[in-house]
Amino acid sequence: MNLARLDTLQVYLDQSTAELFVNQGEKVLTFKAYFGRDTGVKIGSEKKIRVSTWILEVS
Repeated sequence: MNLARLDTLQVYLDQSTAELFVNQGEKVLTFKAYFGRDTGVKIGSEKKIRVSTWILEVS
């Protein structure tokens, strides 16, 4: 995937799917994956970035 600039990256994970939205949906990637309870996400950057996380629960 070629991007001129990366402004935002949103990552959504559930029990069997990962979805990535780049630059507010300019590019979207979806794939099947089976995560364990201790699955983590590692984010790295050469520049300073801001990261926010939320835990979503279905009631």
